[in-house]
Amino acid sequence: MSRVYLLRHAQAQPGLRDHARQLTEYGKLQGQMMGQWLKLNLHELDLAIVSSARRTQQTFETLELGIESVSDDQAYNAGATELIELIKQYGPGHEDVMVIAHNPGVSDLAALAGYPAPLAPCSCVVLELEQPLAQFDPKLATVALWHQARP
Repeated sequence: MSRVYLLRHAQAQPGLRDHARQLTEYGKLQGQMMGQWLKLNLHELDLAIVSSARRTQQTFETLELGIESVSDDQAYNAGATELIELIKQYGPGHEDVMVIAHNPGVSDLAALAGYPAPLAPCSCVVLELEQPLAQFDPKLATVALWHQARP
């Protein structure tokens, strides 16, 4: 069984330069709390695909998961289709992967798997599927878990 952890970045500061926006202090706490939850619910997660935006990079850092990450510019403001392609690209050789990205893309991808609501900042939806990640299709996945970090 494979799993995809879809995580929207934690709360970020407003700003004109969107790519450079940083987490707020509240966002840093959200990330730490999400990291604690993930450590209790991880299976074989060993790779995170992270948008190149500063706030997603900081979210990954606050999780403190000790796993490999790849920063990809294509994940920045990617739609569901682009995120699916990134999972297929980086997924082979991994049982489970995490995607840390932005709305509406992460919410749209979760919706394709049947998750009914938009993801709030620092929310995670865990999808399970029988297919290898190279063949990832959210319509064949099941929503197994979800969590929102609220300090």
